Amino acid sequence: MKPYIEVKGTKVHLPQSVDPHQYEVFMMEFGDDYFYLLCKKVGKRYFQATGVVMERKGNDLIFHKDGSLYFQRTFPLDLSKNAKINIDWQATAAPVASIE
Repeated sequence: MKPYIEVKGTKVHLPQSVDPHQYEVFMMEFGDDYFYLLCKKVGKRYFQATGVVMERKGNDLIFHKDGSLYFQRTFPLDLSKNAKINIDWQATAAPVASIE
């Protein structure tokens, strides 16, 4: 099981530790690319969304970090859109290598 969002019809997986009931993803388009922001869910957003920046590597989103520090940013709501987090029940974690 892995959480994912859909970007232009493609499943883009989030880290497995992301709880879709507690977090939401905002995307801001920049040319042909997107910027991604993982935010805690709140009751109502008025003008902006603040969260941790994520970067896309292939079909996965990973946390953008500098050493052990996460980058936080704020997106204006009028320039970004909310991407619903779904769960891919068929996806599994990478296989564990056996020692023989």
